[in-house]
Amino acid sequence: MGTLTPIADLAKAAFRVTVQPALFVRKRAARYAMAGVDAAALPVCRVDAQSGRPTCNGECGYTESLSRRHLAEYRRADGSHRGKPWLGTACVIALTEQTSFESYARRVIQRTSNASRRLSRKAARAGYVTGFFHPPYVVGQMAAILSSKRFRSGGLVPYGLLDIGRRAPDHGHVGGYRPQPPCPLHWTLHWGVFATRDADGRPLPHAQWTLAGFVKLRRIGSLVHALQIMTHGDHLPAGAHDLMHLELVRWLMENPDGLAGGVTHFLYGALEHAGDGLAHWKLRRGFTPMLVELPPPS
Repeated sequence: MGTLTPIADLAKAAFRVTVQPALFVRKRAARYAMAGVDAAALPVCRVDAQSGRPTCNGECGYTESLSRRHLAEYRRADGSHRGKPWLGTACVIALTEQTSFESYARRVIQRTSNASRRLSRKAARAGYVTGFFHPPYVVGQMAAILSSKRFRSGGLVPYGLLDIGRRAPDHGHVGGYRPQPPCPLHWTLHWGVFATRDADGRPLPHAQWTLAGFVKLRRIGSLVHALQIMTHGDHLPAGAHDLMHLELVRWLMENPDGLAGGVTHFLYGALEHAGDGLAHWKLRRGFTPMLVELPPPS
């Protein structure tokens, strides 16, 4: 959240530098066993940065550099991670290996014993909807999501210790909002799930919708990676998180507005990150431990 939560951001960064490396080393063997993979034979997520294409502009280099900095935190196919045991193993959905979104969803349903379908349908019946949003219009709601729980699957949440949810009223969501990044191959966007009804179940105008969860996404050519995924604690039992994930994967695979064309992989964090609950959640939803292959900048 940047300048919104500087103290919590610093605490999170300090944890990643001082504590997380040791946790990754300690958890790796058990997480590989959980995933049923051989450390010596992990599949490879090959990333084509698609630099210098006709649609590229002055912002693409910066966006690509941010992605490269993030991807440097994962184990590499070229073996450069050896001697760096603190690097995580990327959890990736190989989108091009799915014949369709429906076939992907069916496999998720099987892996979750129907829980994913049950929760996402529950959310849809309750009026939750998904789509992109403009972050400056819902700053307070994003802050409320971050501070809604003090403990999550990864343990203590620094944002939850701060009273960051009390802010000036938000502008509110804009109905029909569609992002228009300067380049369709390199962008940073926010996908969200919204509660669209009041306490009595009546539909609300768009500006009064409540942001229930969000995913911060960044694209570097053929890869989209999630930088942050969070759902408000009050909306988790309603199935909002599962609906948000499934509809995001649908968007990535079906590419309805041209911003996901050519995307082959979706990456969400490291297998070693957080508690076993999150690792199981990823594996049951089709994320596979992979090594990252990213050629150097041209």
